[in-house]
Amino acid sequence: MKRKYNFKGLVKRAFSYIARATEEGKKISQVKEDLRELVNSYSGLNRNERYWLYDEILGLTRKCKAAGDNWQEVLGTRSSFDSVLRVSRKVKASSELRAKKDAAYLAMHTVGIVFYLCSYHPNPADDHKDYQGKIYYDGDLKAQLAAETKIKEDRAAAIAEKKAQAAAEAAAAAAEEATEAEAPAEEA
Repeated sequence: MKRKYNFKGLVKRAFSYIARATEEGKKISQVKEDLRELVNSYSGLNRNERYWLYDEILGLTRKCKAAGDNWQEVLGTRSSFDSVLRVSRKVKASSELRAKKDAAYLAMHTVGIVFYLCSYHPNPADDHKDYQGKIYYDGDLKAQLAAETKIKEDRAAAIAEKKAQAAAEAAAAAAEEATEAEAPAEEA
């Protein structure tokens, strides 16, 4: 079962696994397999994010195995903890940003957001100055409007054609009635 990514939980599981694997003397091939399983147990991570976590945890495991009997000192240092925590936070930020981008994409292409407002900042970069405080529209808007206009024109033409056809039929029916009305008057 995949669990939602939680960087604190991952750090705790990673350190627990590294301690067990080093204590039990597991081979690196088994460690690699177990770490892949650990990292893949989290949902919502892409391939790069899983690799960053896997690589950092595997590197720390190798350092612990290389230290031999002093593996607890390597694992207990602040720099070891900080390196795994840093990567875990980096992955969290990356996955949250990707989720926001996906939500924005979904909003733009399904809901139909077409206008964008660029904010104004007091000290912008030189290449941003021209774009500040302006409203922009989606590049696909012209194509969408052209398609909608064409559909409306086609509908209007079809309605006008139906009205003209109905008027012609009504005129033909009126002419036929007038002809029928004149025919009995001529017989008399």
